[in-house]
Amino acid sequence: MALPKEIRNKIYELLLVVPALVAPRQNRTASHENCRAFLYTEELCLLPGICFVLTQTTSSGMKKPFHRYQYINVAILRISKKVHAEAADVLYGINDYDIANLSSESAPAADFKCRLFPRKYQMLVRNITLRGNTIYTFRWILTSGLKDLKAAYGSLSHLMLLLELPSTRKGWAKAYSRGDREKDELWITRLRDSMAKDIFGCEGVLKSIPIWIDIKVVFEGEEYISSSDIDDEGMTALVQKSEPEMDSEEREEEVRKRMALKKALPQAFELFKRGHRR
Repeated sequence: MALPKEIRNKIYELLLVVPALVAPRQNRTASHENCRAFLYTEELCLLPGICFVLTQTTSSGMKKPFHRYQYINVAILRISKKVHAEAADVLYGINDYDIANLSSESAPAADFKCRLFPRKYQMLVRNITLRGNTIYTFRWILTSGLKDLKAAYGSLSHLMLLLELPSTRKGWAKAYSRGDREKDELWITRLRDSMAKDIFGCEGVLKSIPIWIDIKVVFEGEEYISSSDIDDEGMTALVQKSEPEMDSEEREEEVRKRMALKKALPQAFELFKRGHRR
């Protein structure tokens, strides 16, 4: 405790912060007839607390328990009340927590009043990530659930919507990729309008979204942390690994489209967040 606070915080970070998404998963049980637990999803209900905590470093990558990181040692929280308070602020405030992208359509439906963490710790969480494979998967949180999420996590200062895509050759990514003759400005506008349709259910609806919400695109094999720094060479290696059947020309085109979409979608989301404002 004789060390400066800045140095103590560095020590806490070395012991408690991982370069990955920390995924605490909520307890669930059958609401009745426990002998048939989990047989019917509509019978599931949420319970307070966490059933397990895994971490994940890459999209579609392996998961491992939080405590399995070699340098992680949460025992530092047991040293004293003062150290506990300082270390807990780092553990919950700096790590990026991936909570399940629950919605009103999931079973059981999302209920942020049923807390993952004890209240005093949940109020320390500042960074939350939600993952999905289409923009539509974020509809509920952006239209109805955001108020409840913010109420449950009072210190929340950053929400990342993480769009995980396999490639630009099929599905949502193919439809949103830039056309061969499409100009940048028209493409960004189209992306913004498409997001509005996917989230609000109809064209022409533009509403302001809080500025502390961001969106990021990651493709299979990319790291979640610092994935925005990936270069063309790194993307080429990922494409070659995930889609080895491509020839060099197809691979080059796929890399170009991926890099463009990773850059354009956040730009379009900035317009989307402003609503009618320019």
